[in-house]
Amino acid sequence: MLDLRYLRNNPNEAEDRLRNRDPEVSLERLKALDSAWRNVLQRVEEIRAERNEIGEAIAVAKKAGESVTEAIERMGIFKEELSKIEEQEKEFKSQLDDELLGLPNLPDPRVPVSFDSDDAEELRVGGELPDHDFEPRDHVELAEPLGLLDFPASARLTGAGFAVYRKEAALLEWALLSWMFKNAAEHGYEPVLLPFLVNARSLYTSSQLPKFMGDVYKLADDDLYLIPTSEVPLVNLGREMTYKEQELPRRFTSVTANFRREAGTYGRDTRGLVRTHQFNKVELVAITAPEQAEGVFEEMIAIAEEIPQRLGLRWRTIMLVTGDMAQQASVTVDVEVWCPGMKRWWEISSVSNCTDYQARRGGIRYKPADAGKSRFCYTLNGSAVATSRLLPAILETHQRANGSIVIPEPLRAYVGKEVIGGK
Repeated sequence: MLDLRYLRNNPNEAEDRLRNRDPEVSLERLKALDSAWRNVLQRVEEIRAERNEIGEAIAVAKKAGESVTEAIERMGIFKEELSKIEEQEKEFKSQLDDELLGLPNLPDPRVPVSFDSDDAEELRVGGELPDHDFEPRDHVELAEPLGLLDFPASARLTGAGFAVYRKEAALLEWALLSWMFKNAAEHGYEPVLLPFLVNARSLYTSSQLPKFMGDVYKLADDDLYLIPTSEVPLVNLGREMTYKEQELPRRFTSVTANFRREAGTYGRDTRGLVRTHQFNKVELVAITAPEQAEGVFEEMIAIAEEIPQRLGLRWRTIMLVTGDMAQQASVTVDVEVWCPGMKRWWEISSVSNCTDYQARRGGIRYKPADAGKSRFCYTLNGSAVATSRLLPAILETHQRANGSIVIPEPLRAYVGKEVIGGK
């Protein structure tokens, strides 16, 4: 949620910055609601003050033995008016909050202004392109003959958009998650195992609700939702908390399944693992003081880049354009891997600085060391990393002409072999 005082005092500047993300953004309704709310709120305060004065006058009159009938009647009129106007105040405030909740975060000045994802700024490229002397196959063509992925079974069990991992693929998936989770902990992120179900308040704090209601799965009989990312419960560990400045930054990591309806993406990139309704990833979340955020942002990016480096994959790091960021992000950097069978880049990590946007929604504060007034924290998140794209990149990069797949060295102890398939 944006700072209402900033929007109130700098409406033109704010609107210009927000239109770099969405050209349809308008603050006219918000400004009108804010003005109406403040006018009503002022009247509420005036009536309360007048009511208090009458109350004091009644007490004095009673003590002096004077009649208080007229004053009591006036008190009743004020009480009725106050009741009505307090309802108006609540209604205006509710509508104002809805407007605020619908606005995205202000983009960082360094973010490229564009609504075309192809305009992302390439920051770094690493790793070697695989030297295949044959036409590389995609991960589905590699996995199905070896019995590693069973999409007919997942269709029977659940439906389209899910996967069943079998044999070495199941071991490799578990290996990736275990290795990356341990790696995040070694970088100073507190390991946390979390519920896969959260309440609506948690999704409001992390910014999935109310705008992206159609993208999350809701339980029919409970006010609970399957997590679209473990960012949601991790950020909410700080909800309604006030940290001491010396306790910051707080770093957390978790490994979870993630569930997304992917509303509006039917028919897009649906082959294999790259766009499924359920996938696994290791997540990083940090709660910081504002001046700590940039250092932690770069730290998260480095952790994400380390994964494909150590797995022998071709990777690149890009800064997303304004029109391609999540609502809560002020700046986002993606780490992508090259999948030679599919002949394209796929995102495996998305690292975002959300500034104080989520903290305002969730009441995440810190007390400065100088004992001044509490302030809102900054929150950051990053995948480290999603396996539904990383696993295909491993299979496609390390394939051999005979259809076998070499397991990257860091994962061999987990899987128990060096090569999958082949003779």
